[in-house]
Amino acid sequence: MTAENFTLDARRTTRIPMRIPVVLIIKDSERDRYIDGWTQLVNVHGARVECKHEFQNGDEIHIQVPFKGKSEVGTIVWKDGGPNKNGNWEYGIKLRHSENLWGIKFPPTDWNVQKTSKEISGIPSNTAIAVSPGFEKAKAMLAKENKEIAFCTVPVLSNIDHAIVCQQVSIPAIDSPQMQNVDATVTEIEIPIEATTEPATTDGEQTDERNQTCGCVEQPPAELAITADTILQPSSLDKELGNSQRESEENIAEQNEASISTISGNQADFAPSAEIQSAMDQFEITAQQRIEELEARAIHRLEERVNGFYAAQSVIFDNKIADALQMQIQTLENNGHSLLEKMQEKLQASEQKIQLDSRLAIHNELAEQVARGKDDLQTEIANLAGTAKASIRMNVEKDLSTLESEFATRCQQQAEQEIGSQLDEMTQVLTSHMEHAENFLCQRTDRMMEEKSAGFLLDLESKSEKIHAESTAQAEQQIRMIGAEVSQVLLDNFGSELTRIQQECIQQIETQMQELTNQKLQWARSSMLHFIGTLGDCLTQLANMENNITGNEAENSMHTEAVNETYITRQL
Repeated sequence: MTAENFTLDARRTTRIPMRIPVVLIIKDSERDRYIDGWTQLVNVHGARVECKHEFQNGDEIHIQVPFKGKSEVGTIVWKDGGPNKNGNWEYGIKLRHSENLWGIKFPPTDWNVQKTSKEISGIPSNTAIAVSPGFEKAKAMLAKENKEIAFCTVPVLSNIDHAIVCQQVSIPAIDSPQMQNVDATVTEIEIPIEATTEPATTDGEQTDERNQTCGCVEQPPAELAITADTILQPSSLDKELGNSQRESEENIAEQNEASISTISGNQADFAPSAEIQSAMDQFEITAQQRIEELEARAIHRLEERVNGFYAAQSVIFDNKIADALQMQIQTLENNGHSLLEKMQEKLQASEQKIQLDSRLAIHNELAEQVARGKDDLQTEIANLAGTAKASIRMNVEKDLSTLESEFATRCQQQAEQEIGSQLDEMTQVLTSHMEHAENFLCQRTDRMMEEKSAGFLLDLESKSEKIHAESTAQAEQQIRMIGAEVSQVLLDNFGSELTRIQQECIQQIETQMQELTNQKLQWARSSMLHFIGTLGDCLTQLANMENNITGNEAENSMHTEAVNETYITRQL
């Protein structure tokens, strides 16, 4: 509505802000199209509606209220400039006939035409009612309640009351104009329909006019109407029920006062006699008792209905909560399983990485120890050869073939025996220690280090044999060289001192070879023991690293450096 066509007549009816779900039906290519919408303001002549579809001014649509089961044809008389923040278009719809489609009790002044609502049964066959979930239950509850409670327009008079009133000829009839106000006031109360001996009226048109005069329409009162908002919002049920109960009690009290005042005014108009006065008093007492009884019954029925509705909504709400909790529990279980699987995969990857790093570190350390031992052995052999050569040159001056052969044979045999025995002992000790290490590694690393240990033993034996062969060859070469030099000296210096020199030389050589052999064997024994101890420390460190997956690499490196320093100190 614009400022040019604004008039006071345009706001002649009561407008109520209420959000009610409706269905808008339009013709689209010779078929019906259903569009969901919501009301913003309602009155008896139309409503302000919002929906997703765009209409034009003057379009004729069919509006339905599934909750009430009613429909009416309307016209678009106002359109907003554009969609709102929710993307909905807002329209003003004017009904072809004044209708109460919304389930609201409007004031009597808003009605200027007879009621022309069409129920669902009166809609053409080609127009189907779109009923959303939740409306059928509320509709069934209302239908059941309407069967129990009827909005009567007959006067509340029993057979005894009619007999008392009709005793005097001068008393007006029940349906006379003088008693019309009393009937209108009493019939506003919700009472069950009861048969009377003298019904006040049987004409349907007179009943409609009386309902229009007293402000009643053929619909449930506003306090008993269950709207879609009430169903969708159970949290406001207690508040609405309390308000409806208070409004019902206030309406009943006002109706009682109006009935008493109307009866008193009518009595003042025709000045009844004593008998009439007593009859009227008895009628008033009976009506008051009947009103109290109806009030108690209505309140009891309302409480039963409220309790039933509240119990149904509670069950629905509990079921929804249980479903939501079940879904949340299932989601949490799935997430927990996936998280555990990921953690297990990461743990296995870290274990494999730590084991690989440990193997590489042990292999590198053992390789360094073997290389260092080989270099030390070669250095000692070279020093031994030089010392023997110098001592022989100084002490031996004459060459004796017998001494050379005997000395060479004895030295070779003694060296072979000593070295063989020491090698056998070292091999046995090393074999026992390696077997123990292999068993320990099989228990700790699930037979993963067994192959490495076996390979290491093979390499160690091969390297030991190689070192033994090289040392033997070098010793034989040195002995041959020394023998040649001794032969040359002995040939130059023979004589009387041959026997003495021979004996002294043999004794010195034997002593020196014995000492050298003992020193070498002691050094080899200590080296092998230290090597075995280092290997045991490495295996212990590997076991500790396996037990502590997140082990400290810094501590391992410090331990390795300490082992190396200890080994170097022992060598020095």
